[in-house]
Amino acid sequence: MAKVSDDVYAVDLHVFGEKGYLSVYFVAGDEPLLFDVGPSSSTDDLIEALGEIGYRANEIRYAFLSQVYPDHAGGIAPLIERAVDARVIVHPSGVRHLSDPAKTHQSFSGLFGEASKKLGGFPPVDPSKITQAPAEFSLGKKVAKVIYCPGHAYHQICLQVGETLFAADALSTNAKMGEYYFPVSLPPAFDYQKYTQDLDNLLSLRLETLCLSHFGFTKNPTDAITKSLESVKWARIQVDNLSRDGLSVDEISQTLVEKYAKNAELSMDFLRVYVKAGVLAMLQNIQRLQTRK
Repeated sequence: MAKVSDDVYAVDLHVFGEKGYLSVYFVAGDEPLLFDVGPSSSTDDLIEALGEIGYRANEIRYAFLSQVYPDHAGGIAPLIERAVDARVIVHPSGVRHLSDPAKTHQSFSGLFGEASKKLGGFPPVDPSKITQAPAEFSLGKKVAKVIYCPGHAYHQICLQVGETLFAADALSTNAKMGEYYFPVSLPPAFDYQKYTQDLDNLLSLRLETLCLSHFGFTKNPTDAITKSLESVKWARIQVDNLSRDGLSVDEISQTLVEKYAKNAELSMDFLRVYVKAGVLAMLQNIQRLQTRK
C-alpha cells in the first residue's frame, strides 16, 4: 500500500500473483470511495488493506468500477456483501454485465488462460445496488467528475477528483518494452483511434496527480500521458509491420517480448500472455479499419 496524497491510497492486490500489475485506489473522507475493487480472489486482502488505513468495509460509500473485466471488478459482489451501504457506479452498458457477468468472465478467461484461474469467480451483483455513472457526483466537499475513455474498452470510465485523475486503463506503464510501454488493450473492444483521442483529452485536463490501474501513480501526468501516446503509436507500427511480414499472433508477441522486454516489471511468463492479448486486440482493430475502407 502507498499513500498518494492526504486522502488517497494505492493498494497493490498482487492480482494474477504479480506485484505491480493492478492498483486499486481508496479515497478517504466523509464519503469514502473505492476506485475498482480487484478480483474476487483478492477481496479479503482489500478489506485488510482498508483496515490498515483505518476504515471498515461497511464505511464505503461508493465502489466506482472503471470497467467490468474480472481483474478490475470481479470482487464487487463479495465486497458489497460487507459494504452494505455502498453504491456501485459503472458505465451504463456495464450494468447488465455486472448483473450477469458470465459472458464477460468467459471471454476474459479465454484470453488469459490458466492465469485467469487465479482471479476467482465473478458472482453477479444485485441490480438494486448498481447506479449508472452520472456526469458528476458529490464526494464530501469535493466534486467527482466522470470521464469516458472508450479507447481501451467502450465501457471504460475514469474519475477526476480535484486535480487527481484515476485514469484506469486509458494508459499504462507496467509492461516496459525498451523505451516504450506496451499499452493495455483487449479484444474486441480496443479502438486505436479512440485510445489516442482519450490520451489527447487527458492532456487537456489540469492535473497534479495521475493514478493508473496498471500501475501506480505519478506527479508528472503530462510526461506519463505523452509517453503513452508515443508508446501506443510505436506498438501499433510494430504489430502492423510484423503482421505484414506474415507472422502469427503468437510469433508477433514472442518477437516483441524477446526483442524489447529486457527490464519488464512483470514476470516474463505473464508478460507474454499480456502482450499476446494486446497484439490480438490491435490486429482486430486494424482489420476492422481495413474493412471499412
